Amino acid sequence: MTHTYTTKMIWRSFFCALAATAMLSALNPFQTSGKLVLFQVTYDKNWHFFEIIYFILLGIFGGLFGSLVIKLNMLYVGFRRRHLSENGISEAVILALITSVICYPNPFLRTDMTESMSILFRECGGREEEDFGVCDNDRNWSTINSTLLATIVRTVLLIITYGAQVPAGIFVPSLAIGATFGRLVGTISKMLYQANPSLGIFSECNNDMNCITPGTYALLGSAATLSGVMRIWVTVPIIIFELTGALTYILPTMIVLITTKAISDFLSGGEAGIADQMIKFNQMPVLTREDEHYFNVDISSVMTRDVVVIEEEMLVRDVDSVLLNAHSGYPIVNNREDMKLVGYVDAGIFSQSLASIPGLSQQAVLKFSNKRTIFDADAEPDQAEYNLNDTVNDIPMTISPTTSLDVVMKLFKKIGPSVILIAKQGVVEGIVTVKDVLRETEMIKVGNERAISATKASITEDLIDFWNKFKQRLINVQL
Repeated sequence: MTHTYTTKMIWRSFFCALAATAMLSALNPFQTSGKLVLFQVTYDKNWHFFEIIYFILLGIFGGLFGSLVIKLNMLYVGFRRRHLSENGISEAVILALITSVICYPNPFLRTDMTESMSILFRECGGREEEDFGVCDNDRNWSTINSTLLATIVRTVLLIITYGAQVPAGIFVPSLAIGATFGRLVGTISKMLYQANPSLGIFSECNNDMNCITPGTYALLGSAATLSGVMRIWVTVPIIIFELTGALTYILPTMIVLITTKAISDFLSGGEAGIADQMIKFNQMPVLTREDEHYFNVDISSVMTRDVVVIEEEMLVRDVDSVLLNAHSGYPIVNNREDMKLVGYVDAGIFSQSLASIPGLSQQAVLKFSNKRTIFDADAEPDQAEYNLNDTVNDIPMTISPTTSLDVVMKLFKKIGPSVILIAKQGVVEGIVTVKDVLRETEMIKVGNERAISATKASITEDLIDFWNKFKQRLINVQL
């Protein structure tokens, strides 16, 4: 698993996105005219310079929220693995029950999150319908209390539910939390203006009572929380612009995201988002930028030397015993003595090819060479020969045992092979996977950290010893 993104994958992704958009537009599940998402909004009013203070506040909240959620969720996931791993269904049922009981009294928690966001993002000016009183100035305090409670409750639920053994997401809940907090800030901002419209800071409003649009704060709050949790600084602005289509909010969005990133980096030291943290917690083989370091290590010290291979010609029964190792693929060699590399076969493709041969005998011979095999229809099943050269990769990725670990990491990240064979003058000496690389880099990092800690401890002891000797000399001089 790498960050490789080939041209073929880009075209496939584009086609899938195009088909999904066309189908969504045709079905129109939200019964809206021209909207692909339920909470898509359009703002007619512009923002004002004095609102930058509130935008920065939203960014600070996004950074704090993301760091808090990631830290506490990782702690709870560890607790779940230690104590609740055998009770996944019971945990899911209890979480569903708790969520239903706690969320029902609050209108923003009781309603579907996408519908709730469509209400919170709303621009109130000139609208007749008012859901939950968010556009009613007489119910501002009720809106503040409801959105504050919704923010707190949904944050707690997000922490304890993400990673449970049920299909669940992180995008929409993060957006919903940001929307409630943003609407809270927007409502307070609007109340402050309406209470003091003559203040110099509000001079841009020209006594317009609808000068401030709380819905924009909800939208920017969603951007802050989503980027704070996922740490996707480029994707979030695109999502926001797709939702609003308002280029006038480019600067507010940038202010919010820059502030969120600054707070996140300050609190977590530039760590990855919650999804990457979960991948790391589950020890999945993914190379990230955090793994880009200089390692003065040859791949020969990292590779697996006891390689399970398939010979160029083997009986079916011998091949079946090899497949019991359940590897993702196998190097093909001329024989086990010489270990001359012939190619590499993927286990899945190989198994499918074997399954497609009717009446395959355990004594039949399988060949993986370029030599032509003449199929004899009258031959006994035990004497049959099958050439499976079409399943073989004749030019697998191969490197020298003296190749550095840094180069191997770059190959995995930029080219994306599942395995790399280690061969010297055509002789297979080992095999290396992403898991092998990650295991070695983790050991090196731990060793470096221990060495640094030992050095710091030694320096501290030397300083303490020097200070004690210095004090003793002062005492002797005074005497």
